[in-house]
Amino acid sequence: MGTAGRVGIGTHYLRYAASNLLVLAAGFVSFPITTRLLDNHEFGVLAYFDTWALLLAGMLKLGAGEAMLRFYPHGGDEHALARFGTHFILLPMVLGIGAWTLLFMGLLVARGAGVEGVSGAMLLAMATVPLTLCASHVQWVMTVRERSDLSSAAFVIWRWLEVGTIIVVIVFLLRSAAGAYVGRLVAGVIVVAWMLKWLRDSTPFSRGALDRPYALEGLRYGLPMALNEVASVILGLIDRVMLKQILADYSPVGIYTIGFALASYLNVLLNAAISKAFMPAASRVFVSEGADAVRALKRQVLRPLVYGSAGICAGLWLGGSDFILFVSGPSKAGSAPVFVLVGICFALYSILTVAGYGLLLEKRSRVVFALTAGCAVANIGLNLVLIPRHGFMGAAWATGSSYLGLGLLLYAFCPARLRCAPEIGVVLRAACAALACVVLGKIVGIAALDHVFVRLLAAAACVLAGYVVPVIATDTAMRTQIRAWFARPRVAGAD
Repeated sequence: MGTAGRVGIGTHYLRYAASNLLVLAAGFVSFPITTRLLDNHEFGVLAYFDTWALLLAGMLKLGAGEAMLRFYPHGGDEHALARFGTHFILLPMVLGIGAWTLLFMGLLVARGAGVEGVSGAMLLAMATVPLTLCASHVQWVMTVRERSDLSSAAFVIWRWLEVGTIIVVIVFLLRSAAGAYVGRLVAGVIVVAWMLKWLRDSTPFSRGALDRPYALEGLRYGLPMALNEVASVILGLIDRVMLKQILADYSPVGIYTIGFALASYLNVLLNAAISKAFMPAASRVFVSEGADAVRALKRQVLRPLVYGSAGICAGLWLGGSDFILFVSGPSKAGSAPVFVLVGICFALYSILTVAGYGLLLEKRSRVVFALTAGCAVANIGLNLVLIPRHGFMGAAWATGSSYLGLGLLLYAFCPARLRCAPEIGVVLRAACAALACVVLGKIVGIAALDHVFVRLLAAAACVLAGYVVPVIATDTAMRTQIRAWFARPRVAGAD
């Protein structure tokens, strides 16, 4: 279970970022098709039941992934690795699937008894939960072992296979939310079967008796993180449930979900890729070298992250609305403001999560849960106030501000010895370049151009000429870091 050919964090990030770009490409293939074949109502059904499925999955994971990350025995012998695999991988997987089985059987009985609300789409959504559980556990194993190659490949293959199966089903068989779930299930079964085979072949498990104190240690750390994941789902997705309940219509949920889902791709590109590349390395460095080394690692990550986030904000401001029109068609134009607003919030949130990462390194998972739960409660309150007044844009403002609030709290509560703010010079350079880029777009007159594609090309040219080129030209350290990434160093932390 040791790492294979360990590489530096820059290489890990490039792998994850490349895989996320390929996933984005899959989204660009599927979005124009699904948004034209499924109306806002069906998208609302998908978003509504996805929220409940993710809440259930978050609870049943038992926080195993975060426990794996913190307790992985770096440099341990075969016995230590087998003991770890049994208690931190196999045990939570069995417990989670067992609990899901009992719940799903109850839903089937309720469906047979004609209980209102237990629809076919709901059952199909719940059927995706064990696939989510297994995939999550295996991908966390890949992550803690710093196997970004395998994790990235599995992520990309699954997404493209899912796109293919969903399109086939909704085009030829079932043009509804239920059809989309059928496509997901087909792809998920294939990929998860391979992932479980890899886990069995690569991971030792102990045949000895269960070590209760060791298991309880992991559960004490993991259960607050399971609750934290539930709170994170509430923070990010409860607005969809509240839109449906307050407005009594799936269509606003669909409009909101299209914009939010596209913004989530940016979150995957930035925050998810950074998390997978940064957090395992930070955990290993903290154990072996201490807090000073973690701050040094953060400084390496924050410079490109600040530049990337600011560039994305500028690009969204100039071309976000046209991008929605390009990938989804004029009928989904109402989703554009959600995409721009939430996308900007996600870009800024990614900076705060790295700068304030530290509570989990000190095993303070309960504090992380408390902060996330507090922001989730605040999000519910904001939605109650803003949705009746502003509809789906009220939900966008509520969720976006709640994410930024969580990022600020994580930074404020991060132990001082692990806290690391971005360099002032980097922030000022990124902000000035982003502002100059937006001004250039106004001078060029992008909004007055006739065609969507032409406006997008003009926005991209403004970002390149008005942001990317000035930033790289004026930051020697950034140029050096880029050259180091593409040199592909093989020593951990060398890049």
